[in-house]
Amino acid sequence: MYSGRISLRVEKVYKTFGSLKALYDVSLHARKGEIVGILGPNAAGKTTLLRIIAGIIKADSGRVLIHNTDLDRNPQEAKRHIGIVPEGAGLIDKLTPKEYFQFIGGIYGISKYDFSTRYREVVELFDLGAIQDALIEGLSKGQKQKVAIASAFLHSPSILLLDEPTANLDIEAQIQVRKLFVQYAKQYGNTLLIASHILANIEGICDRVYIIGNGRILYEGKVEELIFEGKGSLERAYVHIMREAKE
Repeated sequence: MYSGRISLRVEKVYKTFGSLKALYDVSLHARKGEIVGILGPNAAGKTTLLRIIAGIIKADSGRVLIHNTDLDRNPQEAKRHIGIVPEGAGLIDKLTPKEYFQFIGGIYGISKYDFSTRYREVVELFDLGAIQDALIEGLSKGQKQKVAIASAFLHSPSILLLDEPTANLDIEAQIQVRKLFVQYAKQYGNTLLIASHILANIEGICDRVYIIGNGRILYEGKVEELIFEGKGSLERAYVHIMREAKE
């Protein structure tokens, strides 16, 4: 069970790209030890929201607080708490996984001693030993996804942002990483935001869910409450909310 302390807060965020309203008055929060799902169809605004929280792009207005630190006012302090797995892995193909982890370690200022320890841990955790010295460009999509997820764990972020994290993974690997996500939140008290259009990513492990459509928050609540509203079916509840939004 998560604690009451809020580790992430998004307040009234707006973002446009030309004439496109990507996000409109979006607010959400997540607590220490909580797994929060952001559920919605493609082009709903999920990726834009995660990129704003990670400090990759700026909102037009609104603010993001990471452990009560304003992301715009003190980005360096705020970002050190965040790890992100972007959709499509976002790796550097000409590096090996080991070289890529060294690159990530340098970005976050991980010492050589700490890097050695953390590197061994994530390689073992994600079973990457056999591919650690192979070029990333030659890896399968599933292997690349595992490298991307593992690299986000490297600096032990207290807030982990995951954009379609099980994409390209086989069923066994999906089960494995979902268990790791739950352990990372519940055992170590970290916060996870999982953006996905796949209901299984939300129903199985999330405490609460935000449903987003056309850049707006359409629903917020506990997953079990949403399932109850769908008379036992998360899919039925989700479809109903999306249909109402179109009317």
